[in-house]
Amino acid sequence: PLEGLIRFTRIVAGLIDGVSEVTAIYSGAAGATHEAAYFRSAALEFDALPVDLWNGVEVSRTGKKAVLVSMGMSQLNLPDLKLRGPISNFNEMLEFFLDLLALISRRGEVIPENHTVGRTPDEKLRVRHETAADGRRLWFVSVP
Repeated sequence: PLEGLIRFTRIVAGLIDGVSEVTAIYSGAAGATHEAAYFRSAALEFDALPVDLWNGVEVSRTGKKAVLVSMGMSQLNLPDLKLRGPISNFNEMLEFFLDLLALISRRGEVIPENHTVGRTPDEKLRVRHETAADGRRLWFVSVP
């Protein structure tokens, strides 16, 4: 599914090129809308997967922690990601969130439960699997 989604995304980006009437692109699977120029730029960047175009993000706050939940990984037959971490490092958390989505997109499978991920070789954050209230499969990582 990854190659097909990449191709589709790039085709849409090519179709909107130079069409001033197109102001935004809506992704139903992600529940997200992206400004047309941003969509085109992100879709045609060949060094990175445009996971931000394929996913919406639910953001909530619990005390000093932010919780980010993706919406859209079902397009790749993968579970959505739930990432919890310090709100004081929100930008870093968002970057890590997108990196994790790109990682499983490339792998084509979710990180197994109780395996670890991290932003550095020394960081070992345990992966858990859970079910969201709406029934979606999630993989969950918590950053201290």
